[in-house]
Amino acid sequence: MDLQSAFIRNAKKIKPSVVSINKVKELVEKSSWYEPHGPKPWYASIRNWFAENLKARKYSVENVGSGIILDSSGYILTNYHVIEKLDRILIKLSNGKEYFAKVLGYDTYTDLAALKISTLRRLPKPEFGESKDLSVGEWVMAIGNPYGLEGTVTVGVISGTGRSDLGISHFENFIQTDASINPGNSGGPLINLDGQIVGVNTAVAAIGSGVSFAIPVEMALNVGTQLIQNGSVE
Repeated sequence: MDLQSAFIRNAKKIKPSVVSINKVKELVEKSSWYEPHGPKPWYASIRNWFAENLKARKYSVENVGSGIILDSSGYILTNYHVIEKLDRILIKLSNGKEYFAKVLGYDTYTDLAALKISTLRRLPKPEFGESKDLSVGEWVMAIGNPYGLEGTVTVGVISGTGRSDLGISHFENFIQTDASINPGNSGGPLINLDGQIVGVNTAVAAIGSGVSFAIPVEMALNVGTQLIQNGSVE
């Protein structure tokens, strides 16, 4: 199979398993109810309750990263730094459906977090490969939501493996690639030409373009499983 056909096939195969992770903020609006001067009448507290609880609430939604569906029941893996400061997390699937997510656990040492959404639909489960089989010079693809551009696909090669001492996280053993990774890509998959996820895209080096890093899939799945089962990593 030629490269172009492989890229097209794998993009179609993996995109449904990649989600957009969004920050949700409620917009506070001033009440339009008439506020009388002087002592408030007896019905004021009741009126205010209805004004606060029955009014249509408005929200702003901002994309902050990507995530990978781990299985059909709604477990999602992403980077911890993507969800670190979020009070409410809105997950958007590739089909446009949206769900609020619960944080099951996170690990600051590996910069990974596990989320859960509740849905009656069976979600598409991707195929996972093995990063230990990667070779320098091998073609890979990255899928994510850079700058909110959902389902963006970029391609590159494996530039190195076992990268450490980068100051990205406490425990480092990164795959290096020149596939373009930008803000919003974090938490998305790195994919080999067999359509298997081999890494979780994490960071781009500040030293220049063409230097990006991903967490090996074996480590990511091991940590993700512990977070789902225990809420922490032992």
